[in-house]
Amino acid sequence: MLERSELRIEPLRAGPHGWLRTIRCAVTADVLGHAFRVARGNVFGPRGYSVHEEPDGALLTTVRRRWWLAVPAVFDSEGRPVATLGASAIHWADGRSLAEIHGGRHGVLLRTLAGVEIARWDREAAATVMRFHPRIADEPIVKMCVLAAALMAT
Repeated sequence: MLERSELRIEPLRAGPHGWLRTIRCAVTADVLGHAFRVARGNVFGPRGYSVHEEPDGALLTTVRRRWWLAVPAVFDSEGRPVATLGASAIHWADGRSLAEIHGGRHGVLLRTLAGVEIARWDREAAATVMRFHPRIADEPIVKMCVLAAALMAT
């Protein structure tokens, strides 16, 4: 999934194993994986997604918020913390800045502190389309964090 330069994240829908969002290649419309919504006990309970790749359903990443006001955290497939997602920035687990988030409701641009674009997502009629800049083509952990931010924001 993360080797693609453009992803299409479909809206939340009910599936056979709970609520999910299908993630497709934005160019070919091939299904690349699914983001399953983490169960919530109540409105103040946890919220997040576990992202699984097709065709084998392998876990790629998990993003979750422990409680309503908590900052969401991104974890790799082995459960190690990778990053945190703020309202206007993504930070590595050690606190260093990964990207600033600029934009609004329909379109978002992610840039490094030096102002270099790394990704963007745009809300379209039926989905969110995410585009990774070529400069992060070989950075799957960065892409994983950006995908997590898009899932939590849209």
